[in-house]
Amino acid sequence: MKIRNGFVSNSSSSSFIVQFKDSGIEKEQWQLPEKTIEKLRKIGFRVTTDPNPLEYYYRNSEPRNSEEYNNSYNMGFGVTCNEQDIARTLIKNKISFKMMGHYCHYTIIYDAKTDQLIHAHNFGNELAMYGVDSIGFRIMKETPKYEKSTGKKYLEETV
Repeated sequence: MKIRNGFVSNSSSSSFIVQFKDSGIEKEQWQLPEKTIEKLRKIGFRVTTDPNPLEYYYRNSEPRNSEEYNNSYNMGFGVTCNEQDIARTLIKNKISFKMMGHYCHYTIIYDAKTDQLIHAHNFGNELAMYGVDSIGFRIMKETPKYEKSTGKKYLEETV
């Protein structure tokens, strides 16, 4: 993990969702072993009812009561900087996740079973933050809408 000394001027807000159990018609199917869930808890993930990182980003929520906790199927985590470190940790541990990065300017979806990674840009959020001037349009023009990749490649590129 990167360690920064002093004032961090380029911090951003990002959120992650990891689905840890699936609600089936017959019975719940655990998608992650308890050992992996414990790793997530040590990082700072917590059980949430939020279905995607966007809702977690805005609510940063955890279950309010035991019934809601029992109906929770995801674990969420919010971070204000170094989101790449969290993504790298999840990829190294073969944990699928969804992430909204840098004030929801982009989304990463990683499937650990296939090692497939999609990096999609949310231009509406970028335009809202930077404005509809030459900077906003330059970002849209120069940045691909989405990129398909692999977790392995992400690890190599974000060293």
